Amino acid sequence: MSRKQDTASRRGADEIVEEIVDHLRPWKSHKSAAAITAAVNHELEVLLKLAPLQAKLFDRARNRAHAKKLDRALSEVERLLASAPGALAWFLFNPLPPLTLTEDGGVGGGHAVD
Repeated sequence: MSRKQDTASRRGADEIVEEIVDHLRPWKSHKSAAAITAAVNHELEVLLKLAPLQAKLFDRARNRAHAKKLDRALSEVERLLASAPGALAWFLFNPLPPLTLTEDGGVGGGHAVD
């Protein structure tokens, strides 16, 4: 960026900060215009540094491509689970409730006795 562009950019940022400070009135805790301006400048600097990181983190095209990879991987896992051989399928997907003691001392399915 040239020096002229940098100066114009800074002037534009100063105008934005001035507008923000004006629209924040009334200021809490009776802070000075300089203190409010400094706080707004700080937050603006944080946003300018954060914007490129957020653009990378929230890249919709990258997220969509990765979601497709995850969908394919999960589909493969589902296929493998559905094709599990007899005993493994039973151990993985036992539909029976856990055995518990009944009130009469027997063994049954369902709720445990307190």
